[in-house]
Amino acid sequence: KQPYPSYEGDPRSYTFAKLLKGTLHVDDMTTLMPTEFKPYDIYLCFWNGGPGYGDPIERRPQLIEQDLNNGHSLPEVARSVEGAVSYRDDASGEWKVDVPKTDELRKKMKDDRAKRAIPAREWWQAERERIIRKEIHPPIITMYMESMTISPNWAEEYREFWELPADFTY
Repeated sequence: KQPYPSYEGDPRSYTFAKLLKGTLHVDDMTTLMPTEFKPYDIYLCFWNGGPGYGDPIERRPQLIEQDLNNGHSLPEVARSVEGAVSYRDDASGEWKVDVPKTDELRKKMKDDRAKRAIPAREWWQAERERIIRKEIHPPIITMYMESMTISPNWAEEYREFWELPADFTY
């Protein structure tokens, strides 16, 4: 008869752990795998992020302010993902984005990306080697194996794209 946690808010402080007795299991996998539950287990699927389009560091500051003020984002996330420098306005209590400082941080983030960047061909070759060695997360291997079985056309395109032998399978 306690409040049922239906929204995590800050993903770093698990509401479940505060309100419920028992073992908290945090699954940080990005794919929901079959999981067995027992009577009275409670499950919360918390997605931190969404299917956004485009580069997060190009998100308009006004939209970031809306996200912060509506509780859809955290200042730390706005800074680390979107490159937004934010602060609470003393008068209104609302979140604001400091545009000049944001522009500065975003330039630094882009410069850092450029330093780590590699040509697409090098990335492709490294990924191809991982595929050949089958150094892929087991559920992904299962998915690829099943996809190859279900769709020979897909399997052929996959092998062609990665320049794999005609008999390659997982």
